[in-house]
This record gives sequence, C-alpha cells and structure tokens, in this order.
Amino acid sequence: MVYTHGGIWQNVWLENVPANYVEGIKLKPDLEGVHITLERIGCVEATVCGFRAIVTLHNGETLEQTFESCEEYLKLTDYVCADGSAQPRLWTPENPYLYSMKIVTDMDEVETYFALRTIDIRNVEGVNRICLNGEPIFWHGVLDQGYFSDGIYLPAEPEEYERDILRMKELGMNMLRKHIKVEPEAFFYYCDKHGMLVMQDMVNSGGYSFLRDTALPTLGMKRMKDTRKIGKRRKELYRKHVEQVISQLYSHPCIVAYTIFNEGWGQFDSDAMYDFVKKLDDSRLIDATSGWFWQKKSDFDSEHIYFKTRDLTVKERPLLVSECGGYSRKIAEHCFNLKRSYGYGSAGDEKALTDMITDMYRKMILPGIPKGVCGCVYTQLSDVEDEVNGLYTYDRKVCKVDKEAMRKLAEELKL
Repeated sequence: MVYTHGGIWQNVWLENVPANYVEGIKLKPDLEGVHITLERIGCVEATVCGFRAIVTLHNGETLEQTFESCEEYLKLTDYVCADGSAQPRLWTPENPYLYSMKIVTDMDEVETYFALRTIDIRNVEGVNRICLNGEPIFWHGVLDQGYFSDGIYLPAEPEEYERDILRMKELGMNMLRKHIKVEPEAFFYYCDKHGMLVMQDMVNSGGYSFLRDTALPTLGMKRMKDTRKIGKRRKELYRKHVEQVISQLYSHPCIVAYTIFNEGWGQFDSDAMYDFVKKLDDSRLIDATSGWFWQKKSDFDSEHIYFKTRDLTVKERPLLVSECGGYSRKIAEHCFNLKRSYGYGSAGDEKALTDMITDMYRKMILPGIPKGVCGCVYTQLSDVEDEVNGLYTYDRKVCKVDKEAMRKLAEELKL
C-alpha cells in the first residue's frame, strides 16, 4: 500500500491550562514500581515543582505519595492493602492490569494510567529468548496496516480499533505489528486495556526502488550495505520523526518493540540509528532492519519469508519471522476490486486457507521454536483494497479462517 496524503488525521483539541501546567508525563515501569517524569511548562524557581501521585489499587484503596521534584520513582512492592493483598500486579496479555493514577501539582491536575511490565532478551536453558516480566513469551503476531473500508486511514468510530484487537485475540494472537503507520491514541489505549503487544514501525522515508528493495531480496539477494546516498535534510527529518513517535508512545505498556527500517525503504546508517533509538528508549526491543539488508546491530534477526516454507537457521540472536504467509482468499461480496487481487498464494474456501496457514506454522515455525525462533508475524489482519490476504475481509464482516483451528494453533505456539 502506498498513499500520498496531507492534512490532519490525528486527534486535535483545544485545552485551557494554567500558567504552570503539566504538558506531558513519561512513565517507565519495572516489576516493582514506575519512574515518573513530569514535563512542566512554567515551572520556575519561585514555583513548587513537586507533585502528588494518587494511585487507585485493585480493591478501591488509594496509595498516595508526595514528591519534591519532577522526576521520581513510585514503588509499590512495599504496600500491603487492608485486606492483606500485596502489590504490585503485573501486566500480561492474559491479565493486562492497569493502575489508574492522578497527578496533582500546585496549579494542575491530570489523570493517567500505567502498568508494570518489562520486556528483554534472556538466556533460557541455553537459548536466547524474548521475555515478558522475566518469563519467555512467543510473539504470535499479525501485520496490522490500519486501513479501513469506511475511512481509509481512520475507522468510522474509534471503537473499531478495539474490535480489531479483540478479533485478533479471539484467533489467539498476542501481538500486532503496526505497519508503517502511527495510530491515534485510542488504538494504543485499547491495546493497553486488552493486553495486545505492539511492535511499532517507524514511517518509511526516502526513496524506494522496486528492483533493489523488493525484487532482488525476494530472489535471495538480502545482503547489501545501507550506504545509499540520502540527503542530510531527509536524515534529519527522519530522526526527528522517530524521536516524536517514541516520545508519543513511550508510556504505553503495550509497546514492546520498534521497527526502524522495513525492507530497505529509506534505510541509512542502521547501526547508528539503532544506537539513536536505544538512547531514546532502552526499555523496548529494536528490529533495526526488518526483512533484509541486515547490518550489525539489532536485538533479534528479522526475516520476511513469502511463497515458500524453509528450515529456519537461528544464530546467536533470537529470530523473528517479521512477515510471512499472506495467502489470499477473495470473497466477492466483500471485495474492494473484483478484477484485481494480490497475495502470496490463494485458497478457495475457509478450510483451504486455514490449512495453508496452519501447515506453514507447523512446517516452518514450530520446529524453529526450540532453536530460538521468538515470534512470527502473519500477513495480515484484514484485506486492504486489492490485497486480499487478510484474516478478515476489508469491511471486517467476514472472518476468512476457522477460528477454532487458529486458537488450537496458538496453544501449540505457547512456550
């Protein structure tokens, strides 16, 4: 999908604020508490720059703590509720517990939420694995381009984001790769609420060559230096956009990884960009070069595999199959274009499509998990115009696969 667009499509609002107000809150959790950083406007020496944090616990009790600066740590492990229950409660896809919190300053009051969770890579019984809260987890994901038949970039109502998330959870998915698009806050809130992990792509920048960036790598030429000539201005703009995306999404517990470059599009200095992103946010994992044109630095190896299945070779780093499958099934009554269709193999009915998907996982993904395959991203959540390789139709009215068979597959993939 390639669209040229302009104008405002994210949320915009007006807000009346005091002279000394909270412009933003940066939350970085661990398994015992949360680091809180307030971004204050109008905070000067004559102003009290501390704050009160009031956290609502699972039983309705409140934990209140006063801090003297704008950067503090709120620890929950020492608190025991009146009923004897202990804190904290961790956030997982199965139990996505969110703490409500109110921040009160001398002039302002804001409400937010946070969750306690960590994501990292650890050696588990001799195999490097992605771990959530210290426990190995397999990323059973799907590519989510975020396009809708009733609004293209946006759905007719924000609740459609929630419905998409719940549709994928019903199929057993625990991760969405948000593909080259940054959604409004509602999408990330619903992922936080329902325990859907998110791998967020940065938006492509720079020139694209079908021959260099798609055709040749698909034929096997996946090793190439990322030293193409890209102008200084474009590099600066891309770094600025990366910084803004990370700043916007930093406090969402659902965000577990970033993709910097996808399939070579606009790729430059990826090792330096890895360091740049890691400095901005060292609490998430990074796929520096998704698909091909890998350099030295990334938190896992990342491959796109279409048209075939093959034996997966895992090296020192975990291996993420960050795109695969993409089998098409066209349903005429729910199709954008009757004359054209795009996919990586076709199926005529629900059973055929389900069999193609489950066979691919059982032949290629499941045998690789003991060796260190850490996740798989199936292409894709829904059809997008001529692309009819979604698990759902473009209008989301038809699920094209057998739900029970997909849930059974998800159980087989659990570590």
